[in-house]
Amino acid sequence: MSLKNQDIFLQAMGFIIDAVALSTEGESRADMGIYLMSLLVADQKGELKPEKLAAIKQLIEMADEIRT
Repeated sequence: MSLKNQDIFLQAMGFIIDAVALSTEGESRADMGIYLMSLLVADQKGELKPEKLAAIKQLIEMADEIRT
């Protein structure tokens, strides 16, 4: 993954995690965040290792537990 693509990927992941964290009480956005993450990873043509994908999924699920 080039540095430019890596920067875009990291910005997009940050956006997804922020959006998931903004979910309200009783509303879970984790599934949507994980879906968007899968689209982003597919766009990178599978250049991420499975353990990194699992860590990102866990971050999204943790962000969903945060209540603003």
